[in-house]
Amino acid sequence: MKKILIKTYVCNEIEISELDLQIYDTLKFQQHKDKLEYIKINPNGKNSYEGESTPIEFSLLEKELDKLKRLGATHVEIVYHEDHFGYILNGVKFEIVDENNKRFKTILAYRNKLSRSDLIEERQILKNKLKAINVELRQSKQKTK
Repeated sequence: MKKILIKTYVCNEIEISELDLQIYDTLKFQQHKDKLEYIKINPNGKNSYEGESTPIEFSLLEKELDKLKRLGATHVEIVYHEDHFGYILNGVKFEIVDENNKRFKTILAYRNKLSRSDLIEERQILKNKLKAINVELRQSKQKTK
């Protein structure tokens, strides 16, 4: 069986937050005087889950989705951000990668072998190497001046 690797590339991340305040504005409530509490009534009788979503205007969502499309996203991940009454939109693009691609073989090997703490440690090592390279570049630029 051939293994198919799908590379997920996040084109951009957009956070839409404080939607509760936008509802106050839309309905002309004063947020410091009035307590906004809305009850969802579903005509189909299905339950509505409080705290897992906040209504968002179509025009706002369409505008943000269009931004992601312009940046090359073909799909979107929508994550509810409960603390800020909003959503995080990750514009995503998929690419099928050949199983013989050396870079992705290495990534898969690491992913399958290393624990989360190992990955965090590896990430810190790479960050330190990057800092050292940046310092060297700055020093080399200063010497050439």
